Amino acid sequence: MRTVLKFVLIVAVVAGAFYIYQRVKPARETAVTTPELREVVEVVVASGKLRARRRSELGAEVAGVVESVSVEEGAQVTTGQVVVRLRDEEARLRLAQSASALDTARANLAKVEAGPQPEEIKRAEADVVREEAMLLQREQDLDRLQKLFEKNIVNTADYQKARNERDVAHAAVDAAQRGVDLLKAQPRAVDLELARARVAESQAALAAEREQLDKRTVRSALAGVVTTRNAEPGQAVSVGTRLLAIDDMSDPEVLVETDENNLAKLRVDQPATMVAPAFRDQPITGTLRQIGPEVDYERGVVALRLTPGPLPEFARPNMTLDTSIEVGRFADAVSVPVSAVVRRDNGEFVVVVENERARLRKVTVLGRSPEYAALENLDAPAVVLRAASVEEGERVKAVSGEQAAEAEASARAAATPVEPSSAADRRP
Repeated sequence: MRTVLKFVLIVAVVAGAFYIYQRVKPARETAVTTPELREVVEVVVASGKLRARRRSELGAEVAGVVESVSVEEGAQVTTGQVVVRLRDEEARLRLAQSASALDTARANLAKVEAGPQPEEIKRAEADVVREEAMLLQREQDLDRLQKLFEKNIVNTADYQKARNERDVAHAAVDAAQRGVDLLKAQPRAVDLELARARVAESQAALAAEREQLDKRTVRSALAGVVTTRNAEPGQAVSVGTRLLAIDDMSDPEVLVETDENNLAKLRVDQPATMVAPAFRDQPITGTLRQIGPEVDYERGVVALRLTPGPLPEFARPNMTLDTSIEVGRFADAVSVPVSAVVRRDNGEFVVVVENERARLRKVTVLGRSPEYAALENLDAPAVVLRAASVEEGERVKAVSGEQAAEAEASARAAATPVEPSSAADRRP
């Protein structure tokens, strides 16, 4: 029991001593500032990159070996300009063969369409006359042998041979006559159709070979700047191999990402200022063109696309640009430095000094610039700077920002040891 009483007594003494210390310890000097009327421009700040809205990645449409590359990275190209050539000896040979085949097919079609020449018909008719004369001779021979056969003067074999020769001669006459009839009937529809089909087939084959040859010459699909070169002479490439990338910087955009919590503040056509880290004295103006369309759930960010104004000479594709998008402008607003506003679970507050005690005052923040916060319903002659460093109820003494800075500098100087500057200074 005595042990418990001793413990309670010690706790009470310590608590009393701490209370007395808090009451009598000197108030900490705290810098305060006076709210003032000023224009506050709220911005959403993000880092992005300058890029082309249109980008062409040229690839190989056929397999082959690179013969030449006519552009370097950074070169300006025009639409249709030849940038890469593949070796084309075999393709040119196949093209020549297809052209020859087409010439042959056209010549055959012309021949079929023209029909037989008069000389051809005359030759065919002469063949008929010759075969008819031969037939007459064979028939006369057969008549003579038949009479002798009937008198048993010639044998059966000789007689049968004469009959066969007469039949062959008769068939020859029929064949010769059919030849004449066929020539006179030309051109036949079926022959014309076949000849025309062969011409069309040869034309298609020639067009295919010409297209294959053309694919060995790679041309730029748009005007722009070459940003990537992956092709070198002698390099073997397959279908789809990326050879060059060309960006059309005549229609650029700036792509940035920002926290999705900023979505409520963002609107299309809001003005923006973009600065390249290496050229901070040459800002680029622009406007917000597109928000989203989707949020990256994993990272909690949304993409923004901005249209910049005229680009300066130093602008390069994929250049980093620090971007500030104006999301609010408050003229003649009651403003305090942003460090004077502190966030708590139940809202945002400023800290005021009342009877040397720090007290929280709830406020409504209309907007923030990087330096100032525009407030609503603030009724206080002065607020504490660096409010996050002050606890509610803490004893503080309000001093101006200049006084606080001087006191802090003096304290740092007093705490810094001064070393002797010479051997004489080190003597006792």
